Amino acid sequence: MNTSSGKLALKTIEIAYKYGITIYHAAYVALAMIRDAILYTADEETVSKISKGNVKHLKEFRTSNGTRGRHS
Repeated sequence: MNTSSGKLALKTIEIAYKYGITIYHAAYVALAMIRDAILYTADEETVSKISKGNVKHLKEFRTSNGTRGRHS
């Protein structure tokens, strides 16, 4: 395991235990945290359990010009 994947794995496990979410969801949260990015998700449970500013509900997504993403 290289250092970046090892860091991601450890952060994923830490987040899963700390916030009581699945490893699946924690992996995305960990990646967003490591990359200092925003994770947009439709999973309301993850959004409610993670109070960090880099995890937001998909309905909060705005494009660079300030409009919402397209909905079919």
